Amino acid sequence: MPGPWPASEGWISPARKKSDRSDAALLANIVRTDGAWQRPMPRLSQEAMAVTVLARAQRKAVHTRQYHRDQLRSLLREFYPAALEAWQDLPSRSEPCWHSHPRRAKRVC
Repeated sequence: MPGPWPASEGWISPARKKSDRSDAALLANIVRTDGAWQRPMPRLSQEAMAVTVLARAQRKAVHTRQYHRDQLRSLLREFYPAALEAWQDLPSRSEPCWHSHPRRAKRVC
């Protein structure tokens, strides 16, 4: 007895070669033909969107800080190698900076 899902009616068959294009086409067909069976996406509240924007801005700031820190280390290594020895506590890229969370505040970069 066929069920409500596309696989039960033979719409989906094992692919010989997987690709993003075929996956996208399959998902589009499922949404187009069986849209009533799919759950609607929940709407984001204003607070959730604000948190998303803030998280993205914080992530960008962290990446920018790491980029500038790496540039500084590279320039110091090239032109003033003794400066790197004098400032041993300048963290490397692999050392995390936990200044954003008060319980994890071990080092401030």
